[in-house]
Amino acid sequence: MAARSFGGDSVQGSAMQIQAACRGIATAGALVAAAPCSALTLAQGAENVLYFEHARLSSESCESRGFRTSAAYRAWRDENDAGYRASIQAIRAEAEARGVRGKAQDDLLAAAMENQARLAGDHIARRPVDCGNFAKVLRMYSDLMRK
Repeated sequence: MAARSFGGDSVQGSAMQIQAACRGIATAGALVAAAPCSALTLAQGAENVLYFEHARLSSESCESRGFRTSAAYRAWRDENDAGYRASIQAIRAEAEARGVRGKAQDDLLAAAMENQARLAGDHIARRPVDCGNFAKVLRMYSDLMRK
């Protein structure tokens, strides 16, 4: 199909330029929407990791009691992955600011994760999860997370 011309400009060429501009705007918009408005603090990042550990261990607890929750947990985890990554980054950034780098930073992060898993596990042992309303439990964790 031949491109029509108005005043020397090709309609086909203009359409391609508009499409390219729209792709650029959409990409920039997605990056802005995905970027957090402000960085999480160390405390907020650690708190979020605690909620992630609660969700993971809650699902494991429910599964061990015969409730099928792993698919709901995986979907929730995937949906909240950006928050998890931001939380881990907040912990790493604080370690970096304190001069902790490389393997020492990995060890610090592993220790923090282990501590949060222990805290979550202790809580779940004291107050069993309402496995019959697991979707509601996951929504609660989402609502509690710092953004």
